[in-house]
This record gives sequence, structure tokens and C-alpha cells, in this order.
Amino acid sequence: MVFAVIALDVVVASAIVVETGSRVAVARARQSKLVDDVLAMRPRLTNAVVVSDISLQWLELIAGGEGTEFVGLNNLFGAQSVNEKHLHWLYDKKSKGWSGPIPPILLPNGKLDLAEARKLAEEDKKGRPVYLLLLEPASYEWFNELKREFAEIDRQFSHEKIAYDPEMGLFRLKPH
Repeated sequence: MVFAVIALDVVVASAIVVETGSRVAVARARQSKLVDDVLAMRPRLTNAVVVSDISLQWLELIAGGEGTEFVGLNNLFGAQSVNEKHLHWLYDKKSKGWSGPIPPILLPNGKLDLAEARKLAEEDKKGRPVYLLLLEPASYEWFNELKREFAEIDRQFSHEKIAYDPEMGLFRLKPH
């Protein structure tokens, strides 16, 4: 009987060690190409204004600081995992009377905000670069939306492709 209790204790202790080991092994962060790409762009984004359809909270975490300011591209509900959904929810709350702070957006409801466009143009004139950072669209519908938004942006800015890969593109915006 004593042998059975000792054997059972050994089995339980072994199970605990195995379970702990497997949880520690799973807890290691997986490499993300998107994170690596944004980190590689980070030196260029220093002291810049970045307009993006990527979550502003995520960008602030990965590429924020050092004078980098983020502006939302739109307040539409994005179709991709790191698209800016938070702004959509904040603007929805605002339409229902909420008065909390909301980050600026260049294309609220898909239309160019001329006041925000002027602010971006002023930043560029002061020598502060303005970039547009976009995720590669995951659907044809989102592609068409971004195409339409590029047409809106082109009313006030020209854009030069700085970096592009299968996941995202970085463009320099210059006022006309």
C-alpha cells in the first residue's frame, strides 16, 4: 500500500513537471512578419505623422514614441485582424452622445476631413514627414474601399511608395 501511494505521488509530480514545461514552451512569443516589418520601419517613423488603417493602439505599442504621432485612416470596421476597429467603436459611441477623447481621422465616414488634411499639410511644411501605412487588403471589398480612399487622399496629397511587401505598404504623403 505504501508503495502504491509513493508511485502515485511520483506520477502526479511527473505530470505537474510535464504540464509546467509544456505551458512554458507554449508561452514563447511567435515571430510575426508584420511586427518585424513595422519594427524595421520604426527609425523612418521617428518624429513623423503616420496615417494608418492598422490599429492605432497596436502601432503605438510596436512603433510609438520618439515623436511619432498616429492618425486613423478611417472609422470603418476593417476586415483584417489588426485593422482599426477601436476607432469605429469610439465614433459609434460619440454618435450616441459620448464625449470622451477620440484620435483624429483623415477620412471619417470615407470622406476627406479638410481640417485634418490641412493639419497634415502644415506638419509637412514644418519638415515633419507624413506617411500612410496600409495593410494589404484581405478582400476585394476592402481593396475597393482603399482604392476609393486613395482617390479622396489624392485630392490634397500626392503619395510616393517608400516600402511595400505582401503584408503592407508605406507611402510618403506630400501636399499639392
